[in-house]
Amino acid sequence: MNHVVLVPLLSTKFDASLPATSNPKALRLALLRHETVGAIAASLSAGSLSEHDLRQFIEGLVLGYKRGQRLPNLMALAALAVVLEPRRTRFSDEYLGNLGRIVLPEFRDAADVARECLSHRQRALVVTARNYRLSDAVPADRAQNLGSGVREERRVEKIVCDAA
Repeated sequence: MNHVVLVPLLSTKFDASLPATSNPKALRLALLRHETVGAIAASLSAGSLSEHDLRQFIEGLVLGYKRGQRLPNLMALAALAVVLEPRRTRFSDEYLGNLGRIVLPEFRDAADVARECLSHRQRALVVTARNYRLSDAVPADRAQNLGSGVREERRVEKIVCDAA
């Protein structure tokens, strides 16, 4: 279990380095730019930190939680939401979804950041889908056989816009 890169999330120095704001957009951006969050994301991408390690770390963070008491290291949960935002795995979907659904005041900041991450993730999907062109997926020699390619492209774009 490789928790070395996660240890800074437990420090009061980490919490103090973040802006004192309740705005989830600003907090997400601050976390996104934070050196510690970047190091965790890089370790996860490189494979030196696994999702299993993250799951165990998170379980340790919430282990002593008692309803009505402020959760220590709440910003660590928010930071991990930002780390997991770009990942498309079952664990990241589960973590962001579950954290985002929490409505307890003790989890408010982390839950708000998770919801912001989910929102940003959804917007990124829509933008990617809008930029996708049907002609990009068809080899040039078959493009002549498309016939009504422009109509198909507009239909794909309409479906994506309706889903948003």
